Amino acid sequence: MIKESSGKKTEGDSGLSGRVEPSSPRYFRYDFARAVAIIFVVAVHSLCVVNMPSSVGYYYVLVGQTVFFAGNAIFFLISGKFNLKVRATDADLKKYYLSKVRNILIPTIIVFALRTLYETLQDWQGFGFLVKQFIRNTSFQYGGIEYWFVFALFGYLLVAPYLAKGLNGLSRFSMKVFFWIGMIYNLLSLVAVLCGYSFGWGYLLGGGAFAFCMGRFIEEFFCEKKWRNLLWATLPLMIYVTVVSVRFARDNMGIYGNSPFFDTSPAMLLVSFALYLGLLALGDRVGSCKIFSFVAKHSFGVYLVHNVILGLYVSLVPQIEGVASIPFHWLTTLCVLVLSLMLAVVLEAVFINPAKKLFDRCVKCWDKLR
Repeated sequence: MIKESSGKKTEGDSGLSGRVEPSSPRYFRYDFARAVAIIFVVAVHSLCVVNMPSSVGYYYVLVGQTVFFAGNAIFFLISGKFNLKVRATDADLKKYYLSKVRNILIPTIIVFALRTLYETLQDWQGFGFLVKQFIRNTSFQYGGIEYWFVFALFGYLLVAPYLAKGLNGLSRFSMKVFFWIGMIYNLLSLVAVLCGYSFGWGYLLGGGAFAFCMGRFIEEFFCEKKWRNLLWATLPLMIYVTVVSVRFARDNMGIYGNSPFFDTSPAMLLVSFALYLGLLALGDRVGSCKIFSFVAKHSFGVYLVHNVILGLYVSLVPQIEGVASIPFHWLTTLCVLVLSLMLAVVLEAVFINPAKKLFDRCVKCWDKLR
């Protein structure tokens, strides 16, 4: 079994918020993985600036999507790692749920409100419409854009304390069974989609939930060097399989947009697992870096605002065509990341931190009244 470090942790460790203090070398690896994952998220959305009508541009985007979409699964893995822990007492359970409200729900609701206001002001139809639109966005509409991740993640976090009791202390055989059930179910679901119908059989932990649960023990599952090396050796092959599969689906089946081969297909899951474990190993080698720790600390804020920044950036900056659009993609990623970090820090200082302090006071007052 892998021992947990006693390094100091911030409140509410989850994939996008609540990082681990970089003073602990054992835990910087997760800061490093989290920082790279949010860069992947920004990079995959920034691929929209690649304007190169040739096979080079086409495959650059496909390979980029395959690698960068792994950022979603990496966040699920980190979230599972830190949230699928047994809460032994009622006080521990209460503290856990309060931390999720404080560190996930409050920032999300605030940014949703500000984004709704921003979008509504462009075609103002009154305060009543603003309220209705906020309710729609918060309830379901924002679940259809990049915020799908936080909609899914919060559901996983709600049941994490109960799933943790079944996922901690698994035997080697139990890990293997869980792994293969998830991989086979996701494969069957993928085949069904490609055949034009939905897979009828249910599985509680399919899709992103599978990656979330694997986060609890994936480092133990691949603890032997030979299996990690084998996983890393298959990484180029799994990227190739995903790219070829997406190309086939688009050309022969008319499947465009977010192809079912991304995110939770077996090949894509292996890509995500390999990258995640590779980033942890690389983070151990780096040891510590204030820049990566800073990006990790504000990764949730960047996630919440980066697409708004990207939209403004694309509308203001002249677009580049041809081969030059590929380095322009990396410039765009860097600019959007930096601007998103700046906005995230401002929002945290002006809106989110005061809201968290108010929430803390309310909790204290409630405890006194009980």
